[in-house]
Amino acid sequence: MKRRLLPATDLARIAPRSVRDKRIALEAFELGDPTFSYRPVASSVADIFDASGSLLESAGRTGLVEIVRAIRRARMSEFGIEQNLKIAHALVRFSTEFSVQARQVDLFPATLGAASQLAYWSNLVLLIDGKLHVFYLDFRNTRRLDDEGRLFAYSVQNEFVRAAGLGLETAELSIFQFATDGETRDASLFVHDGERALYSYSELVSMTDETYRIWDEVCYERAMAKRKFGGGGGGLL
Repeated sequence: MKRRLLPATDLARIAPRSVRDKRIALEAFELGDPTFSYRPVASSVADIFDASGSLLESAGRTGLVEIVRAIRRARMSEFGIEQNLKIAHALVRFSTEFSVQARQVDLFPATLGAASQLAYWSNLVLLIDGKLHVFYLDFRNTRRLDDEGRLFAYSVQNEFVRAAGLGLETAELSIFQFATDGETRDASLFVHDGERALYSYSELVSMTDETYRIWDEVCYERAMAKRKFGGGGGGLL
């Protein structure tokens, strides 16, 4: 049976939990096509932050009208478009309020134990109040990263970005999240403050592999139940 990969945000939410709580979370978890995605605004982040190849130069700010137009070209429901636009406006407000500068960097998805294609980062770094930030965008309204999930994501950022030899060894580890009530979905930037130790690479691999071991069991049990009660033929492989 082909392994079904967990979204990065869900892996970070679930992996730090106890074995019992992992199983409870994974048994309740459903993979499927969401009603919409945040890909349109994610594709516009470089324009929103006016990213260039250097923090000393400007790429020429893309106007908000152009950003909105690009998002509206996405093929999704009007509700999905509006959710993407709320995030775009929130990031524009944040960028303006804190005079954010951005530059593009080559960061690639990572493999962590059983998990592949993990990227708790953007291909941008931000300069905010004189400090560089590696950042992840958690767009969600529900099933968002909590304190434990953020610590997991910070730890992966530390292992795969700070240690990548790109001059980001002292960069802040950061995560954007967005208000879940009201119409504006204002952006908040969470930054690892050092009060809690980051997970080591071996701890991250152990938590990830354990999560996928349980997830494989859950998927197998679901497939068996479907085969038994659905009267389906054919094998599982």
